[in-house]
Amino acid sequence: MDAIASFVFKGFISLGILYAWTIGFNRPSKFRGGNARNMKEEFAAYGFPAWVMPVTRVVKISLAVCLLFGYFFPVVVKPVAFTLTGIMFVAVMMHLKLHKDPLLKALPAYLILSFNIFLILD
Repeated sequence: MDAIASFVFKGFISLGILYAWTIGFNRPSKFRGGNARNMKEEFAAYGFPAWVMPVTRVVKISLAVCLLFGYFFPVVVKPVAFTLTGIMFVAVMMHLKLHKDPLLKALPAYLILSFNIFLILD
């Protein structure tokens, strides 16, 4: 069962991140923080400097691709999942603690955080 969950979680995490940071990047979403309509506005709403968003974009897309490589090279899964866990922990905290967004807005970040923790412990 763990092997099936691990297989599904790697795909969900990777495809979710790739969607959010490519196709969904400039699209409105009910999961955006504050009243942001796109990713740039969301990072601004959280008070990040302008350079943080493009750096985060490159890092998260790179990690998502590396996680896909984890299907063929399992040795990369835990380091990638560990790194994404840190990033997603910050994302959840930004939604819930610092910005006081409704729980629904933090749901994708929380799910990706939880799935990464599973991959680390698997």
